[in-house]
Amino acid sequence: WDIVSGSGSLTDSLTITPTYNPAMGETGTVTLKLTAADLSSCPDVVDYVDIELFPAAVVDAGSNQTICEGDNALLSEATRSGSATVITWSGGSNNFLPNNNTLNATYVPDPSEVGTTVRLYITSDDPSGPCDAVIDSLDITINEAPIVFAGVDKELCFPDSVQMSDASFSGSTSSVTWSGGSGTFYPDNTTLNAWYVPVASEIGTTVILTMTSDDPDGAGPCEPVSDQVAVIINNAPTVNAGLDKFVCEGSGIEMSDASFGGSATTITWSGGSGSFTPSISTLLATYNHDPLETGTTVRLYITTDDPAGPCVAAIDSIDLTVNVAPVVDAGVDKELCFPDSVQMSDAS
Repeated sequence: WDIVSGSGSLTDSLTITPTYNPAMGETGTVTLKLTAADLSSCPDVVDYVDIELFPAAVVDAGSNQTICEGDNALLSEATRSGSATVITWSGGSNNFLPNNNTLNATYVPDPSEVGTTVRLYITSDDPSGPCDAVIDSLDITINEAPIVFAGVDKELCFPDSVQMSDASFSGSTSSVTWSGGSGTFYPDNTTLNAWYVPVASEIGTTVILTMTSDDPDGAGPCEPVSDQVAVIINNAPTVNAGLDKFVCEGSGIEMSDASFGGSATTITWSGGSGSFTPSISTLLATYNHDPLETGTTVRLYITTDDPAGPCVAAIDSIDLTVNVAPVVDAGVDKELCFPDSVQMSDAS
């Protein structure tokens, strides 16, 4: 046997049944010649045979992928060659964009596939000739996305603290970290339902606190996510009734050292059975005691208004002692004859 055309090789070419070994990538028509040598006076006999070499279909689905929930998988590494002219994607939820005959299609996972591994297949067409269609596959792992909820916005009355009691996480989140504000988190900023302890400089402001998930798979496809909660820090009302006081029967006394502050805008005096002048809403009012309060101690109260928000009205008190007025009687007028003396016997 001899090779007339072709770049391959023959094995056992001196036998009647040799083997033709095509060269790498060889396609087309190969012609072989068979010669029968007659050792007698007859001429050699020659015959030819053609071998048609068809290219095999080749497909490669590409490398396995890991994606995050909500993302799509781009099948950008997929290739076809040889006699394959078209391909078909299948597997999973069969949702390929723009269609399942696009080589570098995009796979859109179904929500039910989150947390699972989906196997996708790429299949070539069945080319003419002896070569069959071929198939390859890859795995798409769809990780759950991290989810965090910092809770609804909150208000507090300084110096109170507020707990992040409705904060939550799910998905692939396994831990969270709190940040923001100038205050502190108790017991620490990695506690899901931590308390936020504000500082005085935050009074009257709105503090934005951020809760961030951990990175669920290190260098994986899912990134940490964050959510925020606003905390309004109200100024508490303050009030001071002043020092306890003493007043003499029949006199009024001014509440001269009373004061209020914080978010309080007005005050109201109460207590006792006397009266406040000019009114019970005057901070430095004068208390005019009731005659029946003579010889007793009266407790007077000063109360702020109740501001909007979580702060409640503040109250303080003062004790007012109403002393009985002193009374003296020198007695009746008297006469004496000098050098006599006279006793103030009826003085009281």
